[in-house]
Amino acid sequence: MGKDEVVYMRKVLILGGSVFIGKAIANKFIKNGDEVYILNRGNHPCLEGAKQLVADRNNKEQFDEVIGENEFDIVVDGSAYNPEQTEIAIEKLNNDRLKHYIHIS
Repeated sequence: MGKDEVVYMRKVLILGGSVFIGKAIANKFIKNGDEVYILNRGNHPCLEGAKQLVADRNNKEQFDEVIGENEFDIVVDGSAYNPEQTEIAIEKLNNDRLKHYIHIS
């Protein structure tokens, strides 16, 4: 990398990123050098290289509190099982910084 080259680290949130496909996706972003946050209920250990946010995504107040003022470039949602869960996430996470919301069903 040249001295004038700018490295852009994206801030990524993975909803349900501890097991199955979410874990693989989170690992890819981590290996890419991105700043990765994993939101789950805390039932599984957080991946090395990621930051864990513990909340039940069905609890709007808890979700809001844990996300706080964080803004993300990319959100990957692999754990929504009903429209209400997606609505809660989009309502809180939709901001000027968000470039991609990837919903896996």
